[in-house]
Amino acid sequence: MPFSCRRKVLEKTSGFDEDLGYGEDYDLPKRIDEAGFERGQTGAVVHKKMISTIGGVWRQGRWYGKSLLDLFRKHPQILPTIMMFGFFLIWLPALILSFIFWPLYLISIPQTGLVLLYILNGLYRTGDPYILLAPFIKTVRSYAEAIGTIEGFVTEDYGRD
Repeated sequence: MPFSCRRKVLEKTSGFDEDLGYGEDYDLPKRIDEAGFERGQTGAVVHKKMISTIGGVWRQGRWYGKSLLDLFRKHPQILPTIMMFGFFLIWLPALILSFIFWPLYLISIPQTGLVLLYILNGLYRTGDPYILLAPFIKTVRSYAEAIGTIEGFVTEDYGRD
């Protein structure tokens, strides 16, 4: 997320936390709010190159997952956001397996309904048909984040390997 602020704000809040592997774009605004500064938005237009391959999504997910525990320790209120990757971890396998084992429909139908609402909301907000791929991309990223989180228990390497 593009970000700018006055020097005195950075000095008062100690700037970006370099100990976080990721999540500094969440952490610093949170600390700015807690310090009593007001934030706002500008009309600036920012062009950002998005990740364009599944391999890139996988690498980014692992990188995020490795430092997820540190971000959670610092900001425990992000737990609901973290739990979303668990949702995407199980919805597609549950849907596929429900064709073999019918009681899984009890899990997969409500989950698939939520995924469809997610897609419709995205289409409504953006008008971009690319959003149809988002649940599958989020599923790949969720698996990568889960693996990265496990790796985060045994390493402190936050590199984008």
